[in-house]
Amino acid sequence: MKIRLFQLRQIIREAIEEIASSKKADKDANDDGENDFEDVMIARMKASGMDKEDAIEKGEKAAKVAAKKK
Repeated sequence: MKIRLFQLRQIIREAIEEIASSKKADKDANDDGENDFEDVMIARMKASGMDKEDAIEKGEKAAKVAAKKK
């Protein structure tokens, strides 16, 4: 199967758009409209293998504890 140049460019463009959109989605992990401490904690917990729901719950608790210490 031969791929023409314009087809290859389209495939690459679609792959780049998909990667860019997935990176944007990772920044706001709890859908509160902010990229803050909670999102960082949630991302770390998800990277360690925790469920997304559990990570969100623990991330919110950690942010509350950190805010109280200020």
